[in-house]
Amino acid sequence: MITLQEAIDKGIPLIGQGEKPPFCFSGMVYVKAEKNIAHSTILQDIMNNKLALKDYIIGNKIKHLTITFIAYPENWEGINRKEQKYYRKETKTIFLDLKISNFDTFCSATKTEAIKIMVAETLRGTEKFLSSEKDFQYELFYKDLKALFIKEGFYC
Repeated sequence: MITLQEAIDKGIPLIGQGEKPPFCFSGMVYVKAEKNIAHSTILQDIMNNKLALKDYIIGNKIKHLTITFIAYPENWEGINRKEQKYYRKETKTIFLDLKISNFDTFCSATKTEAIKIMVAETLRGTEKFLSSEKDFQYELFYKDLKALFIKEGFYC
């Protein structure tokens, strides 16, 4: 075993280090939804391989778009997470926290069904929060994103 400083000195990449991709997906979820939220990496890979976020940006204020899916049971008594958009200037990241509308359906969904639910929420949420973003060409992004999801078989 080596120390952290020895790893840094040897140039060994650290987990979580490196350049963050333009499109990122994550989740704030109840344990029953973890399996299906994990499939959001498929959407992240598709978007990062087939779309260029920079094509939709006006200026240089935005480098990353992070979508976080919120999936808790309807009767959840824990922290009440709300849908929201926020921006972090230091990372030039727009964050969208989007609620999965039907928790039980999502948890019992197959992999493909879960991806389709996340696609629908992504399209709905980007329209809700990005359509009024002044530094973002939303109409073009939405058109390209929807066409990509149709081509990949995740949207009809």
